[in-house]
Parts: sequence; structure tokens; C-alpha cells
Amino acid sequence: MSGAAVNRRVLLGLAAAFAETAISSAQPARSVLGAPPLIYALAGRMAVDGLFADRKGRERRTADFKGRVVLVNLWSSRCGPCRMEMPSLDRLAAAFPGELAVLPVSFDGGGWGAIDAFWGQQFPHLTPYLAKDTALTAGYGALGLPFSVLINRQGREVARLPRAAEWDQGAYRALVAKTIAAHR
Repeated sequence: MSGAAVNRRVLLGLAAAFAETAISSAQPARSVLGAPPLIYALAGRMAVDGLFADRKGRERRTADFKGRVVLVNLWSSRCGPCRMEMPSLDRLAAAFPGELAVLPVSFDGGGWGAIDAFWGQQFPHLTPYLAKDTALTAGYGALGLPFSVLINRQGREVARLPRAAEWDQGAYRALVAKTIAAHR
């Protein structure tokens, strides 16, 4: 095979790879997040009760929401996947008002300024919180963000997900709905 033929094959291969990348990057965020599997290994254990604060500085705990189904979402505004999944968390909260407490707990070192720079008025069904300590990440063994934990009305863990997901769709939404329906 001549050098020109090899170069042509290499160029065609590179062009095909570039086109595939351009097409896949043009897809909506849903396809980027995929559908990572939920982890049930620690289901039934009591939820970690770390401290976080609301915008007024009032300390809150996961246990403050006992009696409701809770989805704790550990995130940061500097985390791309965290930012991509936030709209789905907002839609999930909107789908189950009064039944589900979605708690987006930020670990932004820049505090409320960093949160506000990202948050704005984008997520009307969510209330952001700021972590007061590392009890949530340490207690859950979260090695990265985002990290989410679904907690039942009795304060026990149902499942966890150490990645971003479209929480308002498929198996994720179904599990939330099932958890809400249980023990009403």
C-alpha cells in the first residue's frame, strides 16, 4: 500500500471519528448522563445525619425531614455532572410536591456566592443548602460528586448513586415513586 493510500485511510478514519464526536456532543444532556445502576448494598441502614445550612444560616439535618421521602444530593457548582443533573432533580421535586424532599447540599468552598452564580432562578422546586461539615460525604463514603442517597420515611437508606443521573426518568423515578407509595 502506498504512503498516499495510508495517509488517505488515516485522514478518513480521523474524519469519521471527528464526525462521531461532533454528533454525540450535539445530543442533549440526557444521553451524556446515561443510566448508571443504583446501589442497594446498604439499604435499610439509618441515613447519615450530617449538618448543612439554609441560606439564612439555620442549621438543618437529614433527620429534620423524617416522615418524608428524602433524596440527598451532594454536589458542587464546579462539578459538570452535578450541574447537568440539577434540572432533573428540579423536575423530580416538582412531580412529588409535599411527598419528596430533594436536598441539594453543596460542598462549594466559595459558599453562597458560588452557589448563586450557578443557581440563579433556574430551579424553582429546589432549595439549595450548604454543607457545614464533611459528615455527609464521610458517612456515605462519597469519593466524588455528585453523590445521591434516597431515604425512606423512616430515615433508612433505600439506594444510593455515586454518579449523575436523570432522576425524573426511568428506574430512578420509579424507585422514588415506589418509596413514596410505601408506608403512606
